[in-house]
Amino acid sequence: MTRTTTDVQPSPSLAPGRNVFRLMQAMEDATIFRRARSMSLCIDCYQAPDGGRCDDHAVDLTLIAGYQQDLRELRDNLPT
Repeated sequence: MTRTTTDVQPSPSLAPGRNVFRLMQAMEDATIFRRARSMSLCIDCYQAPDGGRCDDHAVDLTLIAGYQQDLRELRDNLPT
């Protein structure tokens, strides 16, 4: 039997605030992954106009910007 994410229930022992830090860490990890991936240009990137990025690598840059914006909003709204 294959499990899906809908089959997995969150651990009741986790405090709700702790999930925010877990989400923030996941976003930081995703940013690192996407940044490294965007730095390794492919043949399509070299053929992109104006020295830009291919569609796949351009999406990486868009995702990085989104992750960073979300992280700023999460940090700004952390309880004190």
